[in-house]
Amino acid sequence: MQMSIENPIGPRRFTVDEFFEMGRHGMFEEDGRVELLDGEILVMPPTGPEHNSSAMRFDYALRDRLRGVALVMTASNATLSKYSAPSPDLMVLRPRDDFYAHANPQPDDILALVEVSSSSLRRDRGRKLRLYARHDVREYWIVDVAGRRIERCRYPVGDLYGERILFGHGQTIAFEAFPDRTFEVDELIGPPL
Repeated sequence: MQMSIENPIGPRRFTVDEFFEMGRHGMFEEDGRVELLDGEILVMPPTGPEHNSSAMRFDYALRDRLRGVALVMTASNATLSKYSAPSPDLMVLRPRDDFYAHANPQPDDILALVEVSSSSLRRDRGRKLRLYARHDVREYWIVDVAGRRIERCRYPVGDLYGERILFGHGQTIAFEAFPDRTFEVDELIGPPL
């Protein structure tokens, strides 16, 4: 007779509250980058010069062009649900007087998210795209550092976006919330290194 033992509980899912409590108690490396996706704590790969350069270019341009109409937050967690607190590279947020001092941005606060992808393109186009769409993040940009282009995703429907358009060298791009504030793709990504 063969016996089978199954784990009726399954893997442990962490909540956002537990995730942030672990952070407050120093359970993550001080300079480590972690995020919570669907209850799973993920360590993000270290960033290199190309990633950092692209993220800084984006930050510089967005803060300049969106001043007075939106806030730009970098490398911070958003709270999308009880089990998800991703850490996109940049968030374009509705202005708030407290500058989000009392709570992390939530889906209604988020006008757009930007992920700079040098080593995380598969995750950003797969798992993260599905997560952001499922939680009604209205606009999501994926910066393909190696491919020198930006993939703009809009109109979430279920786990997908109804519109996904690639922008490259010589093209102009804008956020849906601010169509009159345009950016040159080359300005955001910079010259090839």
